[in-house]
Amino acid sequence: AGGQGGAIRHNKDTVDASTELTHCSFDSCTAGSNGGAVSTAAFETKVISSEFKACTAGAYGGGLYSAKGDKNEDLMPSTTIEGCAFTECQSTGTSNSGGGAVYSSNYILTIKDHEADGVATHTTFTDCASKMQGGAVYHNKDASGSATKLTNCIFDGCYTDGTNSSHGGALYTTAMEMRLTGCQVQNCHAGQWGGGVNHSNSSAELTHVENCQFINCYANAREGGGLRSNARSATVTGVTFTNCHSDGTAGTGGGGGFSYGEDNDNGEATVSNCTFTGCYCHETKNGGAILFRTKALSVLGTTIDGTISASGVNYNANNGGGIYSSRGEVTIGDLEVDGTAKRSVIKNCNFNAFIKHIISVSHRVYNCLTQCLRWKLVNIFSDYTFYFHSCMKISENKL
Repeated sequence: AGGQGGAIRHNKDTVDASTELTHCSFDSCTAGSNGGAVSTAAFETKVISSEFKACTAGAYGGGLYSAKGDKNEDLMPSTTIEGCAFTECQSTGTSNSGGGAVYSSNYILTIKDHEADGVATHTTFTDCASKMQGGAVYHNKDASGSATKLTNCIFDGCYTDGTNSSHGGALYTTAMEMRLTGCQVQNCHAGQWGGGVNHSNSSAELTHVENCQFINCYANAREGGGLRSNARSATVTGVTFTNCHSDGTAGTGGGGGFSYGEDNDNGEATVSNCTFTGCYCHETKNGGAILFRTKALSVLGTTIDGTISASGVNYNANNGGGIYSSRGEVTIGDLEVDGTAKRSVIKNCNFNAFIKHIISVSHRVYNCLTQCLRWKLVNIFSDYTFYFHSCMKISENKL
């Protein structure tokens, strides 16, 4: 199709309109603009146990384009995807485009398992691509009440490869709330921010990521190799970041695993019971595991192991091999897990510092084990205080 919906277009947008697809298969469908396979303006869209393979859109939504957009009084348009597989779907436009597999501008986007006969089938995205936002998924709704909710999804080999506004290798969302639970994001990358996931809305209320895995993800030109958020609040708990990195030299850069904030005092983040292994950024940038640029950061019961497996890379960052903070207050400490205090551990980080801080009220470091190849605490200005309590330092190579 030269326009929308390579296979199907449903253009009714009244509150009683719905699109439901179950056990469908779309292969090598193409649309010149939106919805390589399916384009719908329905108030409610459900896609269940369906397959999209090698579908292409010239603009938005290589597989599915779902865009009712406006709500009706208190009723919010929704897009729900359960137990589907998207493979090699892409959005090819170099402007006004995105969502290699899925694009939605409805208020609520839900992607999750489908359960039948006691068996749960995950939704998977494999080798999906976009030249703009969202290599696999782009949720473009920043109005009050909007939410992106992903559960047990698997992204593998998804990417954005454009130069400008090329963000979120697996997922790009502007929703007021983003919740990821039990998802696996691996081998994904972005041309700019958020190699795996980018939640991009400084007015957003919450980024919540729980029990997820980011593996071998990277941001090519900017920051947040695994995860990037600038929401007003972020909670990252039980998440592993493995061999994630940010390679960019432009702008601030850094945050091989997780990048949060954008040089303001609007956000607070808590990273708890997480593991960062082998994360790094470009040797001229900062924050091998975490780059933090806003009001307050708490790192609790978390392990940062700077051991790098990538060939030829022998550093974690220019500054802050583990954590780099450019403002606000940073607390590093333990977390009670099953009745036992779990210490934060920062080890094997290389290049200048395991933590560097520029503008601060205070650092609080307690019940923390540090074991780094080279480490120091750095603060450029004088209006700061460091607090240490029950910490263990295992290294004599201090700078």
